[in-house]
Amino acid sequence: FEQLTNGQKEAVQSALEVSERLVEVQKECGTKYSSTNIELDLSTAKVVTAWASGCSWSDALKLSGLAPGDLVRMLGRVMDALRQFGKLPYNPVRSSSFGEGKGVFDGSLGLGTDLRNLCRDAATSMDRYPVKDPLPFETDDLETEEGIPEDEEEK
Repeated sequence: FEQLTNGQKEAVQSALEVSERLVEVQKECGTKYSSTNIELDLSTAKVVTAWASGCSWSDALKLSGLAPGDLVRMLGRVMDALRQFGKLPYNPVRSSSFGEGKGVFDGSLGLGTDLRNLCRDAATSMDRYPVKDPLPFETDDLETEEGIPEDEEEK
């Protein structure tokens, strides 16, 4: 934890607060919960940050101490999570008392635009050899295919 930047420390603190709140909500809703299921592994924060900032592959291997395949897998998982966060809709969350006649909770508006953009930018900067994802990040290709008439799709 001591090796993290101040920004990273703030993010970790925020994540821990969110995980504590998650356990509280699970208790309130009567769902099965376990605080042991919530893990925050900080051991890879330095290499992930360095890779997203443009370090070389050999530097990333030295920082991580991992085998090349393990590092590719780990960075790929981080990149996938960043892409998913980057695509989250900006919607209000439902309150825990939704069934009691209350509608949408106005206290949280979901994942903000700045954070989603930051996640997308980080995923894009990480998407380079040898971690490069063979699948495109943008969904524009999918949207254009939906507009093709059925008889043209068969050709």
